[in-house]
Amino acid sequence: MSWLPGWNSIDGTSTIHDFFEIAGIVFLGLLVVAEVIAYAYGHRHSELVVEHDKTSSAERQQADIDKDKRHAAEAEKFRNELMSAQKASEEANNRAANLEGRVASRTLSVPEKNTILDVLAQFPGEQISIWVPMGASEAISYALEFVALFRQANWKGVENYGLNQALWSGQPPVGLTVFVSKKDVDSNSIPASAIFFWSRFNN
Repeated sequence: MSWLPGWNSIDGTSTIHDFFEIAGIVFLGLLVVAEVIAYAYGHRHSELVVEHDKTSSAERQQADIDKDKRHAAEAEKFRNELMSAQKASEEANNRAANLEGRVASRTLSVPEKNTILDVLAQFPGEQISIWVPMGASEAISYALEFVALFRQANWKGVENYGLNQALWSGQPPVGLTVFVSKKDVDSNSIPASAIFFWSRFNN
């Protein structure tokens, strides 16, 4: 190893020995410091990982809780809307049933027919035009009872079928409505028969 610096010199070997001995001590100290720092950072890393996992777990749990609450609120809203719709449907069905019951019972009794015929018979030859909503079977059946009475009283306008049908824009009329010509209104000569029907049947 004669090629090493100061290998054959007393002073050289002493100096180099001291240098490397001191250097070894320094490097050993640095190694200890590095290990301590590495240990500290490794421990801190573990703590941060645990904290992060706890935070992420808490956030996931909160997100799940919020999601469950939203689902519960949406389900409750849907149930309320469904119950409201069912209630509205039941009310509509009840109204329809009540209306159907009232409408289905419309017919002229024998005393009513006799009373109307007695009045109509006083005005033979007068003109009448009877209208009902298009396709309203119950209204048609009811109106045909009047057609028969007008025919017996020899009124005009009830020849052949004796009934007219029309489409209404909006809600069709309910009940019996009496109209007179504008000419009679302007001349203040409304027929007595119209007055009778107005007072007896008009809405």
